[in-house]
Amino acid sequence: MSPIPKGLRKKFSPQSSSFDEGWLKKTLNKSLGFTMKAKPGVFHASSLGEDARVLLWRFLGIFEEEISAQQARKMGRGTAIHTAWAKDLQNAGVLVVAEKPVNEEPIHGRLDFIVRPPAGTGEPQIREVFLLELKSQGPFPFSKTFTPDYRALCQWTFYSYKENIPKGYIIYESMDTQDTKYFYCVRENKDVYVYLNQVVIAEWPNLVNDIFEKTYYVTWCASHNALPDKCAGCIQGCRYPKICEEQVKTRKLVTLDEWRLLNQKPVQSNLVSSVDGKEINNAEVDS
Repeated sequence: MSPIPKGLRKKFSPQSSSFDEGWLKKTLNKSLGFTMKAKPGVFHASSLGEDARVLLWRFLGIFEEEISAQQARKMGRGTAIHTAWAKDLQNAGVLVVAEKPVNEEPIHGRLDFIVRPPAGTGEPQIREVFLLELKSQGPFPFSKTFTPDYRALCQWTFYSYKENIPKGYIIYESMDTQDTKYFYCVRENKDVYVYLNQVVIAEWPNLVNDIFEKTYYVTWCASHNALPDKCAGCIQGCRYPKICEEQVKTRKLVTLDEWRLLNQKPVQSNLVSSVDGKEINNAEVDS
């Protein structure tokens, strides 16, 4: 096709036409964007790694986040990646279960995958099951990921504890290149270790108790009109300034250490009584 001579090119203008050439982009952006609202009285397993104050906003149901069309597309790509992994694991003959709900009130979650090595792989004891948590990332954060982030680790640890599966992987996949990074995770009693190439690259002592203690602390703050500690990143700038400013006016600050003293026991050492005990003594943290 021959190019249009410069003198004959025309531009739409309000005077010459009412046509809006950006209508499609505007329509899609409006359709895809949405407001994400927290469900009151619930902690989501994917948020257990958040600071206590942010968890309180979610637990109270006052947390809202505007999701742009671009963010919605990224979520859709992440869902597609999970679907593809489920199919690949099924075809490889290693999938035991996918997308299994895992709840311990008020914590709700849905683990990604449980897998088992195929028959004939190594020694008989390797037929144990493994817990997989899958995360998709853009190219830049993927290039900067050298160990699992804390939120992913807390999520994996909660599922590991509830399902009594002490070993597994946190896997990151690049949305652009489909490159992957596998981090092998092992929970020993209440402690969690992360391995890469058979070397421990991160360890989190008492992580199981830390997770449950934080949820008890937050629920206590919710029922006692109290305010948890400031978020760790507060000094860099509040992520939710509007909510925080409003809540600071009506709630009294009670730090984690103060809350422990109010409950008269170092709850961090008492939450879990055995390696995979199903009972957690919540009475010890109620005032």
